[in-house]
Amino acid sequence: MKVQTDCCNTNFSGNSKKSRLKSKKDSLKAYFASQLPQFAALPIGLGVVKGMQSQSASLSLEQKNAIVQAADKVLDIANLRSKGVKINDLRAPVNSASNVFIDLLNPVIATENGRNAFFGGVKGLNGLFGRIFANEVVCNMDKLPTAVFHELGHAFNANNSKFWKCMQGIRVPAIAASMGLTLFAAFTKSEKADNNPNSELTNAQKAKNFVRNNAGPLAFAAMVPVLLEEGMATIRGNAWAKDLLSPDIAKNVCKGNKIAYLSYLTTALALGASAFVAGKVKDKLSDKQNQV
Repeated sequence: MKVQTDCCNTNFSGNSKKSRLKSKKDSLKAYFASQLPQFAALPIGLGVVKGMQSQSASLSLEQKNAIVQAADKVLDIANLRSKGVKINDLRAPVNSASNVFIDLLNPVIATENGRNAFFGGVKGLNGLFGRIFANEVVCNMDKLPTAVFHELGHAFNANNSKFWKCMQGIRVPAIAASMGLTLFAAFTKSEKADNNPNSELTNAQKAKNFVRNNAGPLAFAAMVPVLLEEGMATIRGNAWAKDLLSPDIAKNVCKGNKIAYLSYLTTALALGASAFVAGKVKDKLSDKQNQV
């Protein structure tokens, strides 16, 4: 009898290991499936960059100079110069190769090539990729001058509003939380009550199921502070452009900023979709395993 019991225990242990291995494989499948929305959003992001570049490319040298002069005036009008804000006209070295894939990995090089612009004032992001841009609006004023007003909006938010500065500080945790929800949905299972009809889920189990079942909306919600702060930067930037530039140039700037906002909205939607897909795929695979 002892030998038979040991044999049964061995079989049970073997089945348990197979079940755990299958669950891990299902989690990886769910995670990889969750990345499809990210890949689907990539062409949109590249399209946004091209749209912004086309807005800047349509400007004459005289119009670009007008933007440079207007942006410099904003530093005084918005009380930014007195707080140490500078505009860094960052351009790629002469004869440097421009590679869109490298730009995707390195926002500083992307800025040099006119495919990005940023405000380097958020604590923790200074020294990005080995270069320090403390309290600086960084933009290629030749290839992407229309983006400078939006970045000045970020500078204003950081230097003149505790609330909006806080919203900027939430950016990294918000993105991490959205990605974390995707991992949580992919690498966990929904909790179910025991076969006993009188049993109920614990509060912790209910909370876990709530997060898993709503991972998509929660991942998007985590990005709302980012969308709000980006929107406020755009509103401020567009207002300055309308006040300081001719109507035709201001229209160009505002259109470019609206196009740029699509990239942030697309990112938030893609992160939400990723978390949603992760949970649905994992649940479907788990249900299939339980039916075997």
